Amino acid sequence: KHPKSYPSWHHRKWAVQRMVEEARAAAAAAAFASSGSGSNHVESNDEHVIVGDDKDDADTILTREMKLCVKLLELDDRNFHCWGYRRFLVALRGAPDAEELDYTTQKIETNFSNYSAWHHRTTYLPRVHGVHTPQTARTDPDPAPSAASFSKTTQPTRPPAGAPDTPTPTLPKDVLDAEYELVQQAFFTEPEDQSGWMYHRWLLGNTLGGRRGSECGDGSGSGSGSGGRIQTRGQVGDDHLEKEQLSVQGMGGLPDGQAAGASGGGGVQQLASGGVEETLARESDLCRQLMEMEPDSKWPVVTLARLCQAAGSAAGARESVGSFRRLAALDPMRAGYYCDCCRQ
Repeated sequence: KHPKSYPSWHHRKWAVQRMVEEARAAAAAAAFASSGSGSNHVESNDEHVIVGDDKDDADTILTREMKLCVKLLELDDRNFHCWGYRRFLVALRGAPDAEELDYTTQKIETNFSNYSAWHHRTTYLPRVHGVHTPQTARTDPDPAPSAASFSKTTQPTRPPAGAPDTPTPTLPKDVLDAEYELVQQAFFTEPEDQSGWMYHRWLLGNTLGGRRGSECGDGSGSGSGSGGRIQTRGQVGDDHLEKEQLSVQGMGGLPDGQAAGASGGGGVQQLASGGVEETLARESDLCRQLMEMEPDSKWPVVTLARLCQAAGSAAGARESVGSFRRLAALDPMRAGYYCDCCRQ
């Protein structure tokens, strides 16, 4: 009846978590009894688990819930509540990350205009293809939660202020290039759809974030290494992004015109080299091509402005200023922001 009711999904998470915990406790009790202890009752969580109970086992419960997600996403593939519930189930099952990555590919190829699927992909792509160094030891960002975590009285916890970011793996260049090729299909299908452009921005954040020893930001010392954070100080041509710090591993990891600082204003310039320079040049050419094909589309222009700033060259700074002036005409509601970017 109401597939987008947040309280319903939240309550279902709590109920399923309890069912799975009880089923796993029953399985453990059965294994204990079969070991010859002779006991037919095991106390767990202030309740008695009866050996031989005919309730569904944990795998059956989770398989049924995954099938429900598949059905609901076939009806509405952009139901972000269901996508979030699916991530919860995957963590609970301990399912292979590669399966989820393949699922996102299937949903994206069915419908490129699916922000939830692109976002889901940002979770599992680094897990499947990320390169882990001793400095970026593997940690699971979505551990299986406990039932208590869904209690009304339980408040979400946040890391203390100033705590170091969780290390994240680095994506190899060949993986990133394949992803650039995938998202380009979305651009040529519907250049005005922002979901693909936001994923492209995440890819650029990974490309720049993989460069050791470089810096980006507003001169405050924020690094752009793997797992680093980039300070954004305003909108970036997107109705939904607000002033916040965005991780280079999150959707929106490339700094906007004010943060990149390539056009002056005291910011630290991003110096591209090697494979990064090649990627920036290739993606800039793509944006110019799309601008010729779709002169009224703002997303290629906004992306080109960021790419030119990230290049850090004088020619790039000039082209970036020209792009922001063009954006002021294409997107008059944000003309003041674009003009401010030109003055940086």
